Amino acid sequence: MKNCIFCEINRHNIPSFIIDENEYAIAILPKDMECFWHTLIIPKKHFENIFDIDDEYLQNFILFMKSLSIKYKHGLWATWINLLNANGKDAQQSIPHLHFHLIPRFPNDAMDVWPKFEKYNWDHKTDLNKIKNLII
Repeated sequence: MKNCIFCEINRHNIPSFIIDENEYAIAILPKDMECFWHTLIIPKKHFENIFDIDDEYLQNFILFMKSLSIKYKHGLWATWINLLNANGKDAQQSIPHLHFHLIPRFPNDAMDVWPKFEKYNWDHKTDLNKIKNLII
């Protein structure tokens, strides 16, 4: 896509610190890392968000993320990882090209990457049936 920074990175037109890549994805260290080895995982093909990516491409993209996560667990001695993603403006997606943030986690790293939600009070029976009928 024209004027997409991630597409330019995928074409190697913008210098970046590439960690790993294959035909489906590229993993780079962002210019401003949020933590040790915070990594962006970007599909090579332009998809704006999770709703745009076709199933076959998504499967291969996910397998790339899994492989990189395993490499981080063994190579960086990360105990666990977080994979973070936002889809669309209201979800605070910063760049309109699907991407995930891989955050390696370590014992006592003192990071809290979960959003703070207010408790949602709902009528279980009434709300559940209304919603279930909408999505199924």
